[in-house]
Amino acid sequence: MPGTLVPSGAQAGFRFEQVVSRRQPCRPSASASLARSAMIRRIASACSGVTQFCTCTRPRAPVRGRLVARLGEKGFQGLYALLALLTLGALITAYVYASHQVYLWLPGPGVRHLPLLLMPLALMLVAGGVLVPNPSATGREGALDQPEPARGALRVTRHPVMWGIGLWAAVHILANGDWASLLFFGSFLLTALGGAWHLDRRLFTTQGERWRRFAAVTSFVPGVALLQGRQPWVWAEWRRPAAWGLGVFLLVLVLHPYLFGVRPY
Repeated sequence: MPGTLVPSGAQAGFRFEQVVSRRQPCRPSASASLARSAMIRRIASACSGVTQFCTCTRPRAPVRGRLVARLGEKGFQGLYALLALLTLGALITAYVYASHQVYLWLPGPGVRHLPLLLMPLALMLVAGGVLVPNPSATGREGALDQPEPARGALRVTRHPVMWGIGLWAAVHILANGDWASLLFFGSFLLTALGGAWHLDRRLFTTQGERWRRFAAVTSFVPGVALLQGRQPWVWAEWRRPAAWGLGVFLLVLVLHPYLFGVRPY
């Protein structure tokens, strides 16, 4: 293959198979079809677990109220965190043991390296959403009463953490191109953006006019409030999110081969 150095000996065959497997989709033999079916069942069951988990632990207000009354707010949040970790563990396990040779498209070098361009932005959005008082976060509704509730990343979108996770998931779907990655990262993409939409609806109901005032000067889709002139861009507010986002990006970039077995560059 042009531009690919293949070592000699038995090691060459192994490296050649690796290169071919990343460039060419496998012909669907009987064993491959069975493996694909088993893989899809495992990840689909894990994804259904995510859906069930979200519907059970983000229930309607009366059900959540009964759980909080029985467990307390901290107890409810602890149960939610535990179920989230168990669900995440099941999803990761299904992804690790799934076949990654069933391609929907073959990502070229430009697409495969797209995360290097977009992940710093995703991590800056997440950092920006964590570093400022976010009215959509649990227990942070009091931020709605501040003179200027939208600062930093909230000027870009009122759900910066969710959009950061969604961007991370979307760019990894594009960069991998296989069925397993679509199901795995797709579940995070749907959960992040669906969760943001659900938060908007719930807070419109529970916070009433306070949330409506906040929503009127912010936007759900990133950048819309800035483009419409409802928010100014303040460079000084992005110093800390940029420092944290770029710092985490460089750390993950170095550790990625050891943590996930894939070199992203």
